Amino acid sequence: MAEVGPGRTPRAAARTIGGLAKATGVSTPTIRYYEEIGLLPPANRTTSGQRSYDQDDLGSLTFIKQCRDFGFWNRSGTGAPRPLDQCRS
Repeated sequence: MAEVGPGRTPRAAARTIGGLAKATGVSTPTIRYYEEIGLLPPANRTTSGQRSYDQDDLGSLTFIKQCRDFGFWNRSGTGAPRPLDQCRS
């Protein structure tokens, strides 16, 4: 059973980070980065500490990737990507 992250509820269907990456075409380091900057909520964790993703995470990451693919991913003046402000509004 997965431990539930802050603000999260347990879900029946879970994917590993590799499974989520394969399903969305987004690399595992990018998924971790999106969690770090707050585009994705912190993942639930299994009892062994592995990240566990649900259908909501799959939908969110698919949306983020589509926004990025359509050119909504801007870079700030420092060269660091800005969160998808245009997609959120």
